[in-house]
Amino acid sequence: MPFTPQRLIKPKKFLQHKGHSIYHTYRDDEVEGGALTFTYTTSLDDTDIDWQFDVREIPTWVRSPFPTSPLDYQGPKGTFTSEEIRHIRATIKQAIDSGEIQFPDLP
Repeated sequence: MPFTPQRLIKPKKFLQHKGHSIYHTYRDDEVEGGALTFTYTTSLDDTDIDWQFDVREIPTWVRSPFPTSPLDYQGPKGTFTSEEIRHIRATIKQAIDSGEIQFPDLP
């Protein structure tokens, strides 16, 4: 989970699809480091790497109309357009539908 200087907080939800939640991961596990652009998690514990994935490694991303960037590049705010974010969301939703993204067992 990302940390603030004084406490642990839950990662921000990126999207929900068919009852599954996808959460942001953070640079150096700190909110102040900013959310990573391409790495997400299916677990509320975003430091558990077993549930993290890079959207660019999903097979449907290969047909992406957007250029790839260095792994987990966090550019200045405004680097990614809303169209690019929609593409990331669509890629993740397709991967959920096809079963490519795994989710932790819920209690």
